[in-house]
Amino acid sequence: MTFRGGVFAGLAVFVVAAIAIVQFPHVRVWIAACRTVPEAEQKSYDDAMELSVRADSAITAGNYSTASDLLDVAVSRLGNAYVTVSAATDDTDLVFQAGRDKASHFDFQLAARMKQGALHTRLSMFRSKAHISSRCHALLRRIHIG
Repeated sequence: MTFRGGVFAGLAVFVVAAIAIVQFPHVRVWIAACRTVPEAEQKSYDDAMELSVRADSAITAGNYSTASDLLDVAVSRLGNAYVTVSAATDDTDLVFQAGRDKASHFDFQLAARMKQGALHTRLSMFRSKAHISSRCHALLRRIHIG
């Protein structure tokens, strides 16, 4: 190999390595998205969803104090099952804290509405996580990897 060929080969290896280093965080997110949602997380979601429906009914009936309590239990049941590896910002903790502060000042209507919105966001994040995982597994089965 000539000197010029060696320089070009070295440059090509450097460019490929640089691209791989830059793309590694994205690949890590893709790999994490393909993980199967554990049965325990699905159970947590189902429990939280059931409590969310009950809280929504309580809000519709004007029972804001009960709804606020049900939403607190739903958040507890869901835990961190909704969390993904992606870098998306999750500000629902701030909303829940603000809702708890409102509840401590007996403003249960505002507290329930704030918690309701944040819980619906978390439930939606879980559904998205589960959907991406199932789509990834379907794709892997299609190409005979999974």
